[in-house]
Amino acid sequence: MPLTSGTRLGPYEVLAPLGAGGMGEVYRARDTRLGREIALKVLPQQLSSSPELRARFELEARTVSSLHHPHICVLHDVGREGDTDYLVMELVEGESLAQRLARDPLPAPDVLRLGAQIADALDRAHRAGVVHRDLKPGNVMLSKSGAKLMDFGLARRAPAKVGSGLAGSPGASPMTATTQSPTVTQPLTAEGSIVGTFQYMSPEQLEGKEADPRSDLWALGCVLYEMATGARAFDGRTQASLISTIMRDQPRSMTEMAPLSPPALERLVKQCLAKDPDDRWQSAGDVRRELEWIATGDSPAGRVPTPVGRRARRARIVAWTAATLAAAVIGWMSAPNRAPARALVRSDLLPPNQAGVIGSFALSPAGDAIAFTFSDSVGTSRLWVRALDEPAARVLEHTENATFPFWSPDSRQIGFFADGKVRRISAVGGPVQALADAPVGRGGAWSSRRVILFAPDARGPLVQIPETGGTPQVATTFDSTYNTGSHRFPYFLADGRHFVCLAVADGEPTRVVIATLDEPRGRWIAESDRAPVVGDGDRLLTVRDGVIFTQDLDARSGKPRGEPISLPEPIELFQRVTGAPVLTASRFGALVYVPADLRSTDAVWIDSGGHAFASPITGERFRDPILSPDGRRAIVNNPQGHYVLDLATGARARVSPETGETMWAIWGPGENEITSNYDRSSARHHTMGSLETIRLGANGEGIVGHWLRRHPYFLVSTGVTKDGKYLVVNEQTPGAQYDIAYVVAGDSTRIQPYLRRRASDVSGTPSPDGRWLAYGSDVDGTPELYLDSFPIPRHARRVSSAGVKFDPQPIVWWRADGRALYFLAPNSRTMMTCDIGAGPDPTIGAPRVAFQLPSEYLGSPSMSADGRRCLAFVPRGTRVSTLRLVENWALTASR
Repeated sequence: MPLTSGTRLGPYEVLAPLGAGGMGEVYRARDTRLGREIALKVLPQQLSSSPELRARFELEARTVSSLHHPHICVLHDVGREGDTDYLVMELVEGESLAQRLARDPLPAPDVLRLGAQIADALDRAHRAGVVHRDLKPGNVMLSKSGAKLMDFGLARRAPAKVGSGLAGSPGASPMTATTQSPTVTQPLTAEGSIVGTFQYMSPEQLEGKEADPRSDLWALGCVLYEMATGARAFDGRTQASLISTIMRDQPRSMTEMAPLSPPALERLVKQCLAKDPDDRWQSAGDVRRELEWIATGDSPAGRVPTPVGRRARRARIVAWTAATLAAAVIGWMSAPNRAPARALVRSDLLPPNQAGVIGSFALSPAGDAIAFTFSDSVGTSRLWVRALDEPAARVLEHTENATFPFWSPDSRQIGFFADGKVRRISAVGGPVQALADAPVGRGGAWSSRRVILFAPDARGPLVQIPETGGTPQVATTFDSTYNTGSHRFPYFLADGRHFVCLAVADGEPTRVVIATLDEPRGRWIAESDRAPVVGDGDRLLTVRDGVIFTQDLDARSGKPRGEPISLPEPIELFQRVTGAPVLTASRFGALVYVPADLRSTDAVWIDSGGHAFASPITGERFRDPILSPDGRRAIVNNPQGHYVLDLATGARARVSPETGETMWAIWGPGENEITSNYDRSSARHHTMGSLETIRLGANGEGIVGHWLRRHPYFLVSTGVTKDGKYLVVNEQTPGAQYDIAYVVAGDSTRIQPYLRRRASDVSGTPSPDGRWLAYGSDVDGTPELYLDSFPIPRHARRVSSAGVKFDPQPIVWWRADGRALYFLAPNSRTMMTCDIGAGPDPTIGAPRVAFQLPSEYLGSPSMSADGRRCLAFVPRGTRVSTLRLVENWALTASR
């Protein structure tokens, strides 16, 4: 009998039914202890007496609890009340993929994005030795965060297959054999047609053979086909005819069913649906990478055309009409004196022929050159210029520490920020002119009215000066109803009067504001995760959830026109904290961005002899390891959040909350807690201006406490004292560089200063006994490592002698006994060490090389507490830091 509203199972109160399937009934319920809503899955009482079904129910609990992935539904709890067994699952708000497909096929970009997420979830399950066996649209939920794979009620351990690489996890014993019957969510109709799982079962399953991961890839192919076309790959009026079709026939061509889908997608689906498992893709990870590659549009076969139809039939009609019109246009363009049509062209702009990293960049208004900052192997950033009709870039001398370049309207001069000033230089080089103070510059723009608009600080309004320099005058005022704390990264429209900028507010999403030089009070017109850009006339470009959107602006009214249109360009989302633009555009149809790095990584141990040893963590996209005090686990992050990895087994637990975003996680207090900055909003509603510093359970318990309830400025956690009394942080406050401060446990409202001065002080790391603090500082002009007492500084002494990597994030490590320090040299490839003596005034030994790190690793490395080895994530394959140029980018726009 179905449960009624108000029924209690343990601490969970039933609210309403959500659905039912072959393995149980699902209800919306409330956890009365935590006050949150959850999904309650119940095994019907009339089936509780079946040992097989009970075993399968317990199997699902064990299976799901072992899988931690952003696209797999989270299992919170399992229980039994009387004769009723139940699972407590994450409540995923949204609709199932089956419900979505009942309306229309999905646009090609959504097929590729969601398909890659499902494949990634399967890859996680397969790596844990688990085969789902019941993948279908009804078992995929679509939420704001993407796809969620549900219902592991028919899952089982992958059978070992000699030589296939598809064996279950080491030491895993096969699960108790259960029936191979599929889940049937509805009975046979009177006409004998069947709906349910049979449509997604592989030939080997229908023959009674054991399913392995390649059986899930068959089902994935069926799901992708249905997502793209709106029709099932295989169907039949009876069970017998359906099975016969699956065993014998091929689906109708996707090109025929959905003419606008990428040809490469059809090739991928065909390989998923090979009758012989040996002819299919052999891993879900390969499928995921292929889908991501198709989404990049790097190949003509992989480019995603604009989806224009709502049904496959209508799409075919529209495609036929478009082909007819295209023929007519081609004939018209062939006539004498007709200008050639604009063509979409993509190309890569290579960096200088030396080791280093591209930072911020800006395309000239004329679209004939690009200015960019480039940090060399010792970490010094300079301004470079590359004319697009020249083969190489050239450095502009005397631009050390340059950042955030912007062009004059005539494309002859470049503005930039360096050493606390906004400056200008000719695009061909020459003397540098300081124009005004800018302690922490956050972007500038140059108007045709001979005015420069810029953000001099991390907080505050925009200011303006004459292009020749002068005293800054306030140029914008804040909207009091929005709690704005900063206007930054302005960009002028073509009239030189209107401009857009990013508005950062405490506890609010980042928004795009439009204003004029004559009217300082602007109004917001869009939300964006990064600073806006204007190009190709007056077209606004924004970024939301990693997708570029464009929308026309009316310069007279300052209002957007029409709906935002997405661009299928895979951008790299950096500059998270500053909100700086991650793309740039010219007035005449050129767009430049940094293409996303989609490479997988392998965890590698390095010893003092320079020998590298692999670990079980391979083929992931993890980076930035932070080793636990015992060296057995590591905090890592990937695009989905932070995880704790068991470095011996590869098991992982997601520690980031399901909503919001965590940043800069470190261990402590204790070995089973993690400290992290936290933005409660989603990436869609990015609230840079107001963060929390939280304590998380290292085993996935969620938030267990707070260091700081709120801090409305840039702050990085860098160390926790062993006794858990102090948290050391880097903060950036108005008018300052980086300062070191600390928080006392139990005082969640106040930050105590440690070093607050004009110099930048970074990466404060307390000693194991909590008496000393190692930190980087440029107080003497060159970034070096220093040691001083803690929590009160008394006498700082220099540790390094040849520079230190300068980064607010932790780049200093203590040995567990407190008798040695490890730190990164400026080239980020050499780990240095020095001995630290005992006593009230410890001696400091001469620095020496401890480790040579890999030539490329992602994020930062991490030293073990015993000082014997170092952990880093090394990407697979090679990648050159490039800028992607897209000419006539508007041709890629899709609604």
